[in-house]
Amino acid sequence: MGITRRVLLTSLALSIALTAALLIILASIGGAPPPAEAAGRALASATDGGAVAAAPLRLAAASDENGEGRVRAIAHNLVSPTGRINARAVTALQALGSPVIPFLLPRFYGEDNPTQEAILQVLEAFNEPEVVGHLIDTLATVQSPRMGRRIGAAVHAMGNARCCDQLLELVFHEREAVRLGAAVALRTCLSANSAAALTRQISQDPSAECRLAALESLAAAPDDAAEEALLLAVRDDAADVRLAAVKMLARRRLAGFQDELRRLSRSDSSPQVRKACAQALLALRMHGAAEPEDPEPLESSFDPAADN
Repeated sequence: MGITRRVLLTSLALSIALTAALLIILASIGGAPPPAEAAGRALASATDGGAVAAAPLRLAAASDENGEGRVRAIAHNLVSPTGRINARAVTALQALGSPVIPFLLPRFYGEDNPTQEAILQVLEAFNEPEVVGHLIDTLATVQSPRMGRRIGAAVHAMGNARCCDQLLELVFHEREAVRLGAAVALRTCLSANSAAALTRQISQDPSAECRLAALESLAAAPDDAAEEALLLAVRDDAADVRLAAVKMLARRRLAGFQDELRRLSRSDSSPQVRKACAQALLALRMHGAAEPEDPEPLESSFDPAADN
């Protein structure tokens, strides 16, 4: 009985040793993931409706001391197989700080898909010159208007005014997605040059979405810088652009636009624009900025022939 037990224990020890040796060999030839990556993959199995259990996430962060393995592990699970962005992984990568930047920057090229969106969500947390520069370079090549707008919004949120000259060049790019992103990003640059470029875009851009973005980017500009753009916008072919211009006029209470507002309130093809004009005129009168409207002249009922 004792001999049988010793034989079993010896066999078990040999089996464990062989298994360990096999794992080492597999790891050396790439057959098994490194500990950090294996821990990171545990994030996917712990995902439930976009929420990830904290324990695997902490394990991934603690499995690699030099940082690169941690970034790679968590980045592997930024997006689920169904295309859902893992918000917890995004937050974890942002928390890792600078090691994230060199790993993710080359992997962001501006395509419109969940993985690129997830990478952008991570990168926009880092207001670093190299990140801003890469985003603008990527904007110049983007194809999707949605992604162009997203990149523009990220650049604007970073508030880095040193990129304004590059953005001014992109406002007149041949591709709509690029012009749209540049118009959104220029909200950061409230200079005379940017106001002039955005005004020109409102007057010339064939895309109503780009013209609207340019107008919205002038929302914080001084009145004298925005007046020409507003005059163009209230006469725009697109109702959305006219509506945005009227609402901006109402907020600014620019009395010089009363005649234009009255004209639109009577004749604009859009009910929403007519209503907004009436509200803007009412707001001007309430604040004493509007002159009373001249009554319509009455038609005379006098008929000279009736006295003869």
